[in-house]
Amino acid sequence: MQAQSGLPWIVENDRPEWKSGQLGPVSYWYAGDRRSAERLAGLLAKTFDNAPVLSEALNACAGSFAMIAATSEHILACVDHCRSFPVFHTIGPQVYVGTDATATLAAAGAARPDMTSALECAMSGYSTGPHTLYENLKQLEPGQALLWRRSDGKCLPLRYFRYLPGDIFPASEVELQDRLDAVVNQAIDRTIAAADGAPIVIPLSGGLDSRLILAKLHARNYRNLHCFSYGQAGNADAMVARDIADHLGVSWRFVPTPGRVTRRFFNSSLRRDYWQYADALSAVPNNQDILPLQLLRAQAGIPADAMIVNGQTGDFISGGHIPEPLFQLGLSAGALVSRISERHYSLWTSLRTPANQAQIAGRIRSLIELDAEDSQPLGQEQAIALWERFEYEGRQARYIVNGQRVYDHLGYRWQLPLWDADLVHFWRDVPPAFKRRQKLYRDTWVRWDYERLFSRPTRAISAWSKPVSAFIIPLSVMARLLLGRQRRDRMIGYARYIDRFGNHYQSFGWKAFARAAPDIRNPVALYAKAWLEERGFAAIWDTGRPT
Repeated sequence: MQAQSGLPWIVENDRPEWKSGQLGPVSYWYAGDRRSAERLAGLLAKTFDNAPVLSEALNACAGSFAMIAATSEHILACVDHCRSFPVFHTIGPQVYVGTDATATLAAAGAARPDMTSALECAMSGYSTGPHTLYENLKQLEPGQALLWRRSDGKCLPLRYFRYLPGDIFPASEVELQDRLDAVVNQAIDRTIAAADGAPIVIPLSGGLDSRLILAKLHARNYRNLHCFSYGQAGNADAMVARDIADHLGVSWRFVPTPGRVTRRFFNSSLRRDYWQYADALSAVPNNQDILPLQLLRAQAGIPADAMIVNGQTGDFISGGHIPEPLFQLGLSAGALVSRISERHYSLWTSLRTPANQAQIAGRIRSLIELDAEDSQPLGQEQAIALWERFEYEGRQARYIVNGQRVYDHLGYRWQLPLWDADLVHFWRDVPPAFKRRQKLYRDTWVRWDYERLFSRPTRAISAWSKPVSAFIIPLSVMARLLLGRQRRDRMIGYARYIDRFGNHYQSFGWKAFARAAPDIRNPVALYAKAWLEERGFAAIWDTGRPT
């Protein structure tokens, strides 16, 4: 539809995750939780532009959602606390707002490449802040709303949520454990209500997060549960997942994705269509779940009305990504930025030039609003809070949560219980000491220990299957003795071609992998390069710096 004069144009599209509605004078489009959208549309119907009330209403929405709504007086665009569904708008004389990045950019006519964002994507897999691959296309950040007002034509930005500590809980560990268990139970109950008896399908790994989701659903007596795992035959993750599902008596399937199958999919139109759909012009699409789910669907191995529920991203939210040195050392502002850069912008070693790192440092500082001089010391709690804010608003909300586009593309409903808004608010305010090595998270579930799932011994998770490990480990020891650590590490780097993620390397063939192996961190590096080349940004690697 065309918005009223003086307001942005709304760019509609046929993305299946987005629905439309009408509430009195309000036309609205929403994805995710319908009740949240209706509540916000109701506020807009009252010619509403009271920022505190809008902020309160947005913070009260617990489910995953995004919305664009329009009246003759206003247009409201908003996303939830973790940007579950992206919303875009253009910069220019005429503003366009939409739910599909490519369509919204096309409506604006001209596309101005943003080479700093392309560099971010090459080095990390995603751009940060409001940025996309194009200067004149922006997106709403996690916990943000934009309200365009007809009376003066202005856009009023509202950042109603940031992942920064508020009121730190003055509670004992037992009290925090009880509160965490209660909040997780509420999130699981909301997931069960949303599923409404339909099959819940869990991508089950050998880790803690998906195990917790399965255990909580099983403890709630949700009967229609199904699990699947995937990857190279015999991988340790899948074997642990099988043991867990068998222990609970839940159906489990393994979807083999050997290199030849992964490569055939990578070179197919199915993959290209998915990338076009899922990248939001700002992040490498998730390349893990898409092929297994395609194969399961082709085999009628997953019901059409299924809801996918994964364990993203309990390991981050519970403190598992906070580096140990942040608990031990005082850091300067410059040292914190450098550590963030080293952790998150190292897909390609060759791109970590001084000039590139200077540009990346600017983006990091902008995202976490760090104005301090490089030499200024930061307190432990401040450094940890800024570290987590960067990963929350950058990697998690931009790259990890964007992985839900896999399910949207295939037409499946989904839920993210470990990103439930109440749970995110809880973890935001937990004292850092309880996040160290995920202490609170792990201790809580060991105390609960449903069906001994959190205390019983499990198989070790290794990079290689047992037969490969039997060969690789002795070879590694011998190489260390004869060649030294550096040469040994380089040799083992080539062995990644047959590790548990080897099928992703094999998508590109041995020659391409071997050329890149000394330079890359993981398969995302190769996917990022291929994606940016397809989007017309190959020059990043031609020059080693933005041009």
